[in-house]
Amino acid sequence: SEFLERADGTPVSLRFVQNMATQAIDTTWEFHGDKVKQISRVGGQETVKELSAPTEPWLTAYKSWKYVREQQKADVKEFSFKSINPENGIKLVTITSKNAGESEFEFDGKKVPVHVWKSITDIMPIESTEYYDTSGRKLYEETPTGLGKIAQRAATKDQAMADVGGEVPELLERSFIKPSKPIENSMKATTAKLKLTAKEGTLPALPSAGGQRVEMADDRKTAILTININDSLPATSGDADNSQYTEPNTMVDYEDALIVKLSGGAKDATTDMERAVRLRQIAHDRISKKGMATAFACASETAKTKTGDCSEHGVLLCALLRAQDIPARVAMGLVYADQFMGGQGIFGWHMWTQALVDGKWVDLDATLPVRYNAAHVLTTTSALADGLGTSDMASILTLIGNMDIEVLEVGYD
Repeated sequence: SEFLERADGTPVSLRFVQNMATQAIDTTWEFHGDKVKQISRVGGQETVKELSAPTEPWLTAYKSWKYVREQQKADVKEFSFKSINPENGIKLVTITSKNAGESEFEFDGKKVPVHVWKSITDIMPIESTEYYDTSGRKLYEETPTGLGKIAQRAATKDQAMADVGGEVPELLERSFIKPSKPIENSMKATTAKLKLTAKEGTLPALPSAGGQRVEMADDRKTAILTININDSLPATSGDADNSQYTEPNTMVDYEDALIVKLSGGAKDATTDMERAVRLRQIAHDRISKKGMATAFACASETAKTKTGDCSEHGVLLCALLRAQDIPARVAMGLVYADQFMGGQGIFGWHMWTQALVDGKWVDLDATLPVRYNAAHVLTTTSALADGLGTSDMASILTLIGNMDIEVLEVGYD
């Protein structure tokens, strides 16, 4: 990511490059008064949008750094400010820091006196611990996750580029959740009732959408999910008018010629539901090389390479649906698998698609041999308007390694 600003703190531009597939996605936001020009480039194609600039007061990257130093020098105990993280587009993020006292920290083989701060953002409710030396330079930051801690430290370029060696942890396997009992014949499950329990803290807000209904306990430690794949909930009034579910963007680039051609395979369907089901099958069949080699590719790349895992299936189907004038978004959460990557009878993190049909969000999973099954847990949705940023992933990151699933009922109507 890159942040360009003037000396007085006026933003000029942001740039974020996501290089997780064959084609890098390069997005720039140019600030022009109360408007922002968003330019996204992928695979030789360019998409331009005009957005409204944030209206609330906020600090650019350098101004944020200066403000933090000023607050720390003033010996305040707590402070907050708003800024922008380019991976989330121009959405404002509130950062809150609390003074946690003084300590010593070993840095480059020496014991260094440090000031300790605890920080949290409004899009990621996970507290980080930061260590600053007496000059105000951040030496180290540590953030806990369900997969272990993420550590960042100040380094020279040579140190940063060096091979640290050691055993590489298998993070995917650590993220699996073993439910209270297996789900027999899960592919044919049409209804289910599941109880989710947070191991520590509370559960994030979980959506009642598509075939999922959520009853959250008052203490937010547990939630009961009732799933019926043939009884989708009505969409909110805002969803029907949300242009993000119909517009092309860098990930859902449905104006690509191949996407248009593939979507035409369902144009003779008589209803939107029939069209959506056909498009799900087209996406399923198109990705013939199913695997984990690609991290997060856009729809046009996936259509060309015919390669991908659940995220490529979800994004491709989203593009095919929008190409046929059916509003669509991706859904993220968990899916039950009899066996996957060494795990047996587990829930693994997953992505699929929801289509807005007859005023309801209908779940469609292009990775499966069936339209959908009830062995899914929905934790969040995204239009992918700004790619897949931290705000989209917040609920997943807070749940990984911190949730138990009890299977209460499964039906096969």
